[in-house]
Amino acid sequence: MKDIDFLPEWYKETRRCQSSVRRQYLALGGLFLVMVVWNALAMRSISLASAELAAAEPQRTEAERVCYEFDHLVQQLIDRRQELAGHQDMECRVDVASVLAELSAVIDDRVALESLSVVSEPVAAGSASGPRSGAPAVDPLAGTRGRIQIVMKGLAQDPPAAAALLKAMEASAYFTHVTLVVSRDLDLTDPQALTAADGETPGHGLAFEIRCLLREGGEN
Repeated sequence: MKDIDFLPEWYKETRRCQSSVRRQYLALGGLFLVMVVWNALAMRSISLASAELAAAEPQRTEAERVCYEFDHLVQQLIDRRQELAGHQDMECRVDVASVLAELSAVIDDRVALESLSVVSEPVAAGSASGPRSGAPAVDPLAGTRGRIQIVMKGLAQDPPAAAALLKAMEASAYFTHVTLVVSRDLDLTDPQALTAADGETPGHGLAFEIRCLLREGGEN
């Protein structure tokens, strides 16, 4: 017996289209649900990571501060070692007693020292003529023997007294390149000010700063 289908073809096609559309809606709904779940998980992971970063920010700041202080201490240690090496080299090279005795001889009663400092100036070999074209840079601290510089600050009774001190130092066998760096008049109102030749306290004086180099003869 043969079955007779009374449904028209357009009805069957419409049902097939509706079924296909429902399957597509279901697939899109499932995909959308997966995307929502994935977005929620991602946002939760981002929130956790942000919270961890915020919690670690003080530690990062503290670590940066410690690193900065460590670098600063290392640089200070390097500077102190260089200063110590310079002082040791200067102590080995300078006959301090002889230099002080020479200064006592050239400074008369019209001059009073406020401070005296001895420093070592590193000098690079060949620095006077300057670097040649194409020549490598020269480290001013490498393979050189520094000059010994003396810096004197004090008060003179008058300009002739300061000039006499400069002349005596230039004539000395211990000093060279004697230069008057600072010179200015002062009112000597301090009761401990310099005493003039006649025993009276002068009204004015001369503050000075003299710099010079120590000759090779004054070094050990």
